[in-house]
Amino acid sequence: MSEDKIRSKALTLVIILLAVALYNNYRMKQELNNLRSEMSSMEAVLRNEINGVRNDADRKYESVTKKMEQDASLFSDTSIRLGMQDGKLVVTMRAVPKALEKNETVTASLTADGTVYRQALDAENQAQFMLEPAEWLEPAFVIESDTGYHQEILKPVYAVNTMLARVECDFYDYEANDEGRFHFWITGNTDGNPFEEDDITMAEAKIAANGMVESPGGYGGSHQGSGHSQAVTEAQAVEVQPAAYDQLAGEDLTLTKLSGEADKIVGYRIDVSDYIGRKDNVNYEVYLRITLKNGLQYVTGGPLVSFASTENSSSRSGGSENLAPVLDF
Repeated sequence: MSEDKIRSKALTLVIILLAVALYNNYRMKQELNNLRSEMSSMEAVLRNEINGVRNDADRKYESVTKKMEQDASLFSDTSIRLGMQDGKLVVTMRAVPKALEKNETVTASLTADGTVYRQALDAENQAQFMLEPAEWLEPAFVIESDTGYHQEILKPVYAVNTMLARVECDFYDYEANDEGRFHFWITGNTDGNPFEEDDITMAEAKIAANGMVESPGGYGGSHQGSGHSQAVTEAQAVEVQPAAYDQLAGEDLTLTKLSGEADKIVGYRIDVSDYIGRKDNVNYEVYLRITLKNGLQYVTGGPLVSFASTENSSSRSGGSENLAPVLDF
């Protein structure tokens, strides 16, 4: 056999062996991928089963805990309802005792900001309190007699949600060249209106700068701001820092009251055309403060509207914001 034929057969054999090796490697990778997929599926099934067992255990634990609390309770039913009236927090407490002797009476006790309020339940097993707004309430019911008393303390109640209002912002028609004017409406929450238009003694708005914006195409020499200014940082913490609105390094805006709507508390119009016309690449934000007759103030927890304008374009954003009470006024 010639040397060329030997060399050709050897090359063919090497190619065949290489092809077999590549095929075996491909099959091993496929099998490995299939194993990984099966393991992932098994892990997902096992995770779902574990979550199902955990959720079922949590439900059973909650059910047992609730039944134990009901069995240990002095009352067959208790409830607390919150509302707002004339700038005051209205708390209605109700309790139905399981058993009550002739010489026993039931008193509702409510602690708010360190002050304790007490009132005997009426014929409908209710007591109602009207107090200054507070963040947390600590309710309890007391069964009293000549020989002593039994007290049942309920879970603390977070009252701020009942006091929240909502501000909804609407822009004017952009095509009508009214991009610098917008109006907003104040509404209540699921529990009702925390205040009415007649309760308001003052409505204020302030505009503050918060960094720079980048001009499209790089014109105007603008740059992207790095983080929030000190004023805006304080404004975002209005719910915990009452003086934040006063500390905003901005300018006051003029508010124009709008004609009322049946499902709204009150509406206002604000004109920021002068700021948009500056085309100064500054990002502006508008904040709102409402003061009631009893001195309670409400402040937006974030910017009601923000906008910026450059030589080439303008942008604005807004929607709705919580109007939160400043409780340590």
